[in-house]
Amino acid sequence: MHIQFQPITPQHSHFEPMSRLYQASFPPDERRPVSQLRQIAQSESRFSILGIAIPQAEAHGSPQFAGFIAYWHFGTFIYVEHLATQPQLRSQGLGKTLVEHLQSMFRGLPIVLEVEPAVDHVTTRRIAFYQRLGFRLHTRYRYMQPAYSPATQPLPLRLMTCHLTPRCHITLRQMAQTIAREVYQNYY
Repeated sequence: MHIQFQPITPQHSHFEPMSRLYQASFPPDERRPVSQLRQIAQSESRFSILGIAIPQAEAHGSPQFAGFIAYWHFGTFIYVEHLATQPQLRSQGLGKTLVEHLQSMFRGLPIVLEVEPAVDHVTTRRIAFYQRLGFRLHTRYRYMQPAYSPATQPLPLRLMTCHLTPRCHITLRQMAQTIAREVYQNYY
């Protein structure tokens, strides 16, 4: 299968399918309004959406949008805000491919993301997925995802990191403070 990675901007043909997947994959407390996502994607140089596309069933069709990873590049670390693949294409390694591609783009730079605590089969599988990709779950660090807007609630989540070593010039606490300030507070 020939996989393509494409930056997705608001002008890209995959922005609308990405927006629909974004809304379907994340509950309101875990995402921002699409209008705000569009504005951030257009104006925030540190924010990127990387799409993944696969060949259509018919040989001559344009590539099919399969998923995306949205992330922030803060210089000293990468924060993965969202990752989703099309429901009908899940369990085919596309999420893994997106994460590995991001890891190779920023070789060695710490990457952090938020996950729900392991309370059921789905959340346990999600954590195991990231652990297989080299992420470490930080269970002792108390983390509250700030609200995306005044209408949504903060969420108790866990942080996972990869490439965060004692030699890094940033700590988990500094990452969490940067995320709270730059990703959440600056946009509502």
